[in-house]
Amino acid sequence: MNASCRYVAAVLCLVFSTSCSDARRESLNRFATDYVAYRTALYDSEIGMYAILLDQAQRGDAREVSSYRMAFVKALDSKASKQERAYAATQSLAFYQRGSVGAMQTFENRNDIVDEKSLALVEAAHSMRNAAYRSQVIEIADSARKIQHTLVAIRENYFLIYDLQTLVLKAIARENGDLNKNFDIMREKSSELQRLTSESDSLLTEEQDGVRRLQEQYAALKGSAGISIDYIEPPAESSNHASH
Repeated sequence: MNASCRYVAAVLCLVFSTSCSDARRESLNRFATDYVAYRTALYDSEIGMYAILLDQAQRGDAREVSSYRMAFVKALDSKASKQERAYAATQSLAFYQRGSVGAMQTFENRNDIVDEKSLALVEAAHSMRNAAYRSQVIEIADSARKIQHTLVAIRENYFLIYDLQTLVLKAIARENGDLNKNFDIMREKSSELQRLTSESDSLLTEEQDGVRRLQEQYAALKGSAGISIDYIEPPAESSNHASH
């Protein structure tokens, strides 16, 4: 091979190498962009998730509680009068219809977006051109899908809790606040409600653990691949969950 041929070959090799490098970088950037889109959708879904939680039960020393929850607790207050309990039960049911039903629909709609974005992340992971990072991005995409599945389970759990709570509220309103006449149904549903609430706590912990694991996995990818694109969580003051 003469000098000119060797020169041309070297140039072609350099061009090909640069083109491959650009393609690998582009696939990493695409994955990073899809990751940010997924995290943005997940944050929106979590806002809805925690807003509904204010309805379902007051955890620990939480100070925030919804109008539905306050009326629900009043409807079960043995120290209140029958008239007060009946009124509170009616009010709680009204708050449920005005706010909680819509909140559940919003949560479902946002979960659908999380589903869409997590599938896009899976697609980006499996089409990764950079073989050195393919296993890492696939693990991240798998974690994102697991979080989405947990969100679906949380919504189903929320629905069952609402179903039990409104059943009890309707019984109290029907019996004009007389808890004695509702003793059997309240005793029957109490253990089931406790079980569902415990399940809700476990699912919330699972979701939070999943997000932490996802963040750690993406941080490791950023460090090893030199990615500059990342999700920036909104300031705490902008994520306050309004009650309804």
